Amino acid sequence: MRKLNDGQYAIGPQPLRLAALYQRSFQVGPVIEPLLLELSRELGETASLYVRQGDKRLVLYRVEPARAVRVSIRIGEEFPVDKGASGKVLLAFTDSQDPRWKDVRERLWAVSHGERDPETASVSVPVFGATGELVGALTLSGPKARFDMASTITVALTSLLNCAKRATVALGGSGARFDASIARTGMEGFLPDDYKAYQT
Repeated sequence: MRKLNDGQYAIGPQPLRLAALYQRSFQVGPVIEPLLLELSRELGETASLYVRQGDKRLVLYRVEPARAVRVSIRIGEEFPVDKGASGKVLLAFTDSQDPRWKDVRERLWAVSHGERDPETASVSVPVFGATGELVGALTLSGPKARFDMASTITVALTSLLNCAKRATVALGGSGARFDASIARTGMEGFLPDDYKAYQT
């Protein structure tokens, strides 16, 4: 709320932003929530969907695993958009001319290792809507020690890409755009040099 010059009060922009997120959640939620539950159960880590809000990324949905040591985040929590794997995905597909995110746009994934928090790591992929627009960043995050092997990241990427493809198709988008990335990840896996490429 803000006070006007004439002494009356007016509602600020925050309720409108929350209303837009609330409306979006009705369309996306029934598709995303079962996939997050599947990812978290299968891989034992926190699964989330982030959306961009200006210079922030916001947790729209999340499912945490039952294990004691995990990344714990709240729905509605905001983080800087320029940190973390989900931030890279959100920037890559909303700032589409920025050359820093060219590799993310081509591979359809990003990795972060101790970037936002020195103890955590994350892997993220885009989910698209019916017109090819970015819906959000599907993300798996956990303690850095559990993401320290290329084979672990490869498994996470493969599961995320397949779930993102299913979500995109369910939202009316084209799943075919994921096929090359899924095939490449299956053949090559996550390579040690990829750590360097995705820490910039």
